Amino acid sequence: MLGFKEAVNNYHKMARTKTTVDGQKAVLVEFKVQFSTAVFTYHNLQLFLVSGKTLWMLACSSADADFGQWAGDLNNIVRNFKLID
Repeated sequence: MLGFKEAVNNYHKMARTKTTVDGQKAVLVEFKVQFSTAVFTYHNLQLFLVSGKTLWMLACSSADADFGQWAGDLNNIVRNFKLID
């Protein structure tokens, strides 16, 4: 994440949670970030899951001011992620 952090004005990690998604160990990261070209702050949820030799990353974002309106939906999306063969 070092390269990512260098590309933004502000990065604030709010939570890093170990969890299980689709029966596999995963990590859910919640953070806020403002890019140098953006006029508002993004609120993000990112899910990281390893399956075999593949790292899956699912990202859901919203404007921070609107996140409360979408938090339930975004959490459901990342927590109900399924790998399909």
